[in-house]
Amino acid sequence: MKKSFLKIAILFIIISMVIGSDAAFADFRIKPFNISLGVTESLGYSSNPGYSNKKCYNNSFYNKMQADLGVELPFGKMHRYSWNSSSDWLYNFQHSEYTTLNNRFSQSVDLVFNKWTLNIHQNLTQGQDPTVRERTVITTNSLLKRLSNNVGFVVRGDLGKLKLATGFDYLGYSANKVYNTLDRDEFSYFLEGGVELTPRITAFVRGAGEHTNRRSSNFNNNTGWSIVGGARGDITPYLVGEVSAGGAWRDYKKGANNQDSTDYAGLLCNVALTNRLSTNTTQRLSYSFSPEPGYDSNFYRSSLLQYGVNHRLNSRITLNATVDWENVR
Repeated sequence: MKKSFLKIAILFIIISMVIGSDAAFADFRIKPFNISLGVTESLGYSSNPGYSNKKCYNNSFYNKMQADLGVELPFGKMHRYSWNSSSDWLYNFQHSEYTTLNNRFSQSVDLVFNKWTLNIHQNLTQGQDPTVRERTVITTNSLLKRLSNNVGFVVRGDLGKLKLATGFDYLGYSANKVYNTLDRDEFSYFLEGGVELTPRITAFVRGAGEHTNRRSSNFNNNTGWSIVGGARGDITPYLVGEVSAGGAWRDYKKGANNQDSTDYAGLLCNVALTNRLSTNTTQRLSYSFSPEPGYDSNFYRSSLLQYGVNHRLNSRITLNATVDWENVR
């Protein structure tokens, strides 16, 4: 059985506080390292913080605090090593049961060889999710505690008007004991080719494949493919955009304890426009439609519409108003 829910979130102010520098993030150098440090305070409103599928959604104002630390080590003529960490604490005033703490750690090596670049990366995330949306069959109003580890590489080539890219990623996902039936291993790869139509616009075609191995027979393993075409670049000096559309297919192998034998064949699309209104003000509009992993079914169809305005008052304070509309069914 597939479930539907709507969520509208409004983030109406972000204040970026600076430690030791007149910039949104404090940047300084301790040879041979480049270091950035920042703290962000956010206030917002969510119409459905628990991702409930009930007709009468819960709603809540929330406060989010985030701290970021980045370290960069250049080496050789063009290469660099980067390490970043961030932690955020989100507190819902009306529904404290949805309060979450998330930590992220990432590291990457970027190697440049003439017209080719190689990026090797790792992203480790430890976090929490409200479980009202699809996991009520397990426990109601409790937090899912998860740990995910993503390792992969991306190779890019800039051959004049021809742009090439390929990559591979592995994602391991583990949850706390109550939810360990959600544990899985994901493998994905892609191949992309682009042609520079003008100095500002590039058209591209991207093919991708994936395989998900579920560690529990309550969920189905799947193999999937997708192909999309689109364009990205500067439409005008004040407008940057990307648009892509294509198809996706997912074939599910029925598990011993899962009765859903539905495969996915459908649309993928993504549209994003960023408009610079003034020196200190930008607005952004985006929409995406894609399948996402299901919990009481093989998959959900997810639509996400976002609009945001960003205004920098000065070197220390930035205001950011955003509205999100999300529909999963």
